Amino acid sequence: MAKKKRVRYRIIPKERRRNIKKTGSQKLILGLLVVFIVLSALYIFSRSDYFTIDEVHIEGNIKLTQADIINTSGIRQGDNIFSYNTSAAEEALSKLSFVQSVSIVRDYPSEVYIYIKERSSEIAFLNGGIYYYLDSDGIILKSEDTLTDLNVILVSFASDAELGEVNIGTSFDFSADARLGVVKSIYDFARKNDIVDYISEIYVSESGVNYLYTVKSNVVKFYTYAAFEQNKDFIKEFIMYEDRHIMAEVVEDSRPVYKVIEIK
Repeated sequence: MAKKKRVRYRIIPKERRRNIKKTGSQKLILGLLVVFIVLSALYIFSRSDYFTIDEVHIEGNIKLTQADIINTSGIRQGDNIFSYNTSAAEEALSKLSFVQSVSIVRDYPSEVYIYIKERSSEIAFLNGGIYYYLDSDGIILKSEDTLTDLNVILVSFASDAELGEVNIGTSFDFSADARLGVVKSIYDFARKNDIVDYISEIYVSESGVNYLYTVKSNVVKFYTYAAFEQNKDFIKEFIMYEDRHIMAEVVEDSRPVYKVIEIK
């Protein structure tokens, strides 16, 4: 029978094992120290004059002034480019009523770009002698006692509608009054069919009769939104192409009735 081969185990002396552990710990400490030194150097360099903001570029603003944007964002020329929080600055700017979207980009080492997309007035509600301007999303942008934005659809009533609570920068409550709901439906129809620019005014009489005025000085008259709904195709063509200065009265389950109107 073959003899079994004896396996010899290598035994490392205790003193040598202590030296190995000590060497490993020293390497770890040295590595951490190097990382700390590098990070410290990078931090000190990032706070140096090399990263001082020389220029803040603002693009896309029309109604908002550069001073408004700078003050709201907190990003100023002469500050360190790492001294502001991009998300916080964008959030602050997005709270301005005229701002639809905003993006801030650092251009290292010393320039910052602020890209603004502003909301534009689409509707002006006349209520109690005050004009309330809304954008396409129904956000209330501003209020004035005179109509200064002329490229809007003016909405007026023979008697004041109940607008509910109106706060700049918030969504307009179209459910506060039934007449407002009709106006919203008409505007949504105009946006969907790309004919907003063809409409100049929507007027609701005291008895609830609706008049839709076009930029070509024509009028669509209807008593109920159901009548408007049934004649949408006709109304679209009439708004876009009719130029004879006439009124078209649309009613439910009937053909439109035409009437020549006097242009003053």
